[in-house]
Amino acid sequence: MIAVVLLSALPAVAQTVVKVDGVSYALTSDNTAQIDKNEGCKGDVVIPDSIEHDGKRYLVSTMVNGAFWGARVSSVSLPDAITTISPNAFYKCPNLRQVRWPARLEVVGEAAFFMCEALESAVLPKGVREIQRSAFWRCPITSLVLGDSLRTIGQLAFSDCKLVTSLVLPATLTSLDGSAFMGCSGLRLIECRREEPLKMKDGNYFANAMKYFGTLRVPSMTRNAYRHHKDWSAFANIKEDNGGVETVDVHIRCNDLGMVTASGRQVQGSEGKTADLWLEAVRGNDLELTFMPVIGWAYGGSETEVSRLVLNGDSITPHAVRDNRYVISGIDTDTDIDVTFSLKPRQLFVRQGEGGGIGIRYGMYDYIRAAIRPREGVTVNALFNGTPELYWDGFWPKRDGYYQFGNIWEDAVLEVKYNK
Repeated sequence: MIAVVLLSALPAVAQTVVKVDGVSYALTSDNTAQIDKNEGCKGDVVIPDSIEHDGKRYLVSTMVNGAFWGARVSSVSLPDAITTISPNAFYKCPNLRQVRWPARLEVVGEAAFFMCEALESAVLPKGVREIQRSAFWRCPITSLVLGDSLRTIGQLAFSDCKLVTSLVLPATLTSLDGSAFMGCSGLRLIECRREEPLKMKDGNYFANAMKYFGTLRVPSMTRNAYRHHKDWSAFANIKEDNGGVETVDVHIRCNDLGMVTASGRQVQGSEGKTADLWLEAVRGNDLELTFMPVIGWAYGGSETEVSRLVLNGDSITPHAVRDNRYVISGIDTDTDIDVTFSLKPRQLFVRQGEGGGIGIRYGMYDYIRAAIRPREGVTVNALFNGTPELYWDGFWPKRDGYYQFGNIWEDAVLEVKYNK
């Protein structure tokens, strides 16, 4: 895979460029200074928190794209006000060994340290939340620490960093490109602190040496979830520390419209489809299942309910599900749970007085047509859930001798009175 690096053009803004202690800065009207182009810098470079020019002090808070592109700097100290290391900032700086990171750093830009072939350490501040594409591509990093606030690791971010042997992925991570650590052939240990396995963008491109010979450490009670996740199942050796507690593997299959919750995790099926949840339970403990029906709009707004519950091939009567709960007592073996949700039957209760008859016809999606036939000389007073027909909202009053009802959300009562 080839890394492509693009330079973004800066907008044309009138700026004064000054040089302080051999480093160029662009001054702006708001008393801030931007680190300017410094390709000619060499040796150890210290960027102060602020600079002075013509009696004014300017806070150094930003840097241009490619600020030290190819410069022969050996170390650099960046001021704390910088929150973003710009794209290509130290692109192919061959001698750069050490970086003093800004305390407020949040973003490491695209290709910021691309092919810095002397950079051995990247111990990033805790506040870093994003590492962009190719940021450390082919750097000989031996010490890599990712901050506890990190959310995004972009494409090829650490690709071909062959000397990295261990890695901690924080629980805050929400976006991981599968190629971020591609070619990291020295990697042997990954500690992933997310309890919910994270879907890798573009798939898993970790080196085969890590997949087959390395160790993936995951939080307690999550090994089964990682083993069955398509992006993490490629790791042959997945371990967790349960403090000596014995666990059993649980697989929950949720069919159709409904949700199942167990051990604080949940899985939701969709219309006509199945979803799976893998988790672990402490051997000998009770495992409580909670069922949450949903409203199926395609079914005319009907609510679903548990219609089938199967444990390890044995059917459990739906009547055992009470208040949408079912408890497996003293679970002691690996368990497969199959839950099927179906439309909950609804009932229309009909009451009528003397003087006529009622015929009920059910239509598609629970549309109901009621043929109310009074005898000669008799008038009708029809109430639906206690409401006179004049105020029926969303229903059709009498047409050709029929009353039509649709999308009944719950059990309903049709009451017909005949007046002589």
